[in-house]
Amino acid sequence: MLTGNCKLQTIGSGFGNPDQRDRGLGVKINTCTMKTKKQKIRGWDDWTNIPKSPTSKLLVEVIIKYPALKKILHFAPKERIKFINQYYLSNYKKLLTSNLFDNCELIGTKKRPRGIQANIDKSSLIKLEKVSYIESISIINIEGAKEKKTTPKIQVKFFCVKLTVAIEIETLDKGLQTYEERFVLIKALSSEDAYKKIEKKKKEYESPYLNPYGFLVRWRIESLDDCYETYIDNENDFNNPDGIEVFSILKRRKLTKERIWDGKLK
Repeated sequence: MLTGNCKLQTIGSGFGNPDQRDRGLGVKINTCTMKTKKQKIRGWDDWTNIPKSPTSKLLVEVIIKYPALKKILHFAPKERIKFINQYYLSNYKKLLTSNLFDNCELIGTKKRPRGIQANIDKSSLIKLEKVSYIESISIINIEGAKEKKTTPKIQVKFFCVKLTVAIEIETLDKGLQTYEERFVLIKALSSEDAYKKIEKKKKEYESPYLNPYGFLVRWRIESLDDCYETYIDNENDFNNPDGIEVFSILKRRKLTKERIWDGKLK
């Protein structure tokens, strides 16, 4: 339905700007490859036969921006959370009282509303785009328009597979064995596909040769330890002057005195 009055309905807390959903260690944001300019209104290209009338109704999802870090730093950690919650709540109330929407549904929680899903006139959409505290506006439905039928494209991505490779020398049965941690960047449809491609190449990796002393040596793939989906979209990304991330893993270690950060920005 695209009609009705503005009212409070919670539709979930999992929505919002994906860059801001998790400020802890749960989500890692790749800042090296996310420099393209974002369009505030998204989804126009998904529709055809859009009515020309400025009063035609659209169903949109409106997401509020995460507050600027510089506005929060002078608070203590607990006060920062309170400030963020109040920031979202204040801007959420501004949306509700803007008289631009009908049939509003809350995105997020009552304590921290991330935005709204609501009906809006096409003419009001331009006004909404100019609001400074709005992160994005996604078009969910357009009354009287037809959604374009698209065939999903099979997307090949770049994956980095971490291998443990044992260097085996003929008849060597004591002492220390040298091994290698190898990182292989490979095009694949998924992590499972990347593993399968490495498995198919195992024989080639393990092809033996003679060392200077006449002993056979082989580099045997002992294990496939991890697979990392990169943010590399195509070969042009390798020309990025800022570099590009190909592998990352989170580990834990003892927090020693020299590793303690007081939170001050230099």
